[in-house]
Amino acid sequence: MTVPIKRDTQISITPTPEELAETFCSMGSDEQAAFFNHLNEISADRLCFQLQAVIGEPGLTHGGRYAMQLFGDYGEDLP
Repeated sequence: MTVPIKRDTQISITPTPEELAETFCSMGSDEQAAFFNHLNEISADRLCFQLQAVIGEPGLTHGGRYAMQLFGDYGEDLP
């Protein structure tokens, strides 16, 4: 007789930058707002340094820089 065994397994997966970008783009505006709120909560004191490091990264393309600029441009209109 075979006895079924149930196992719960935990794994740790680090998503790739591409997976993170695709996940962000698939979110609704409410989830994207929650993302930015949480980003501020966890990194507000060092985010400017992280962004400066990204700007200096040789792998950043013109398209990547443009996407960063769009985030900044839309953020300027905050009340």
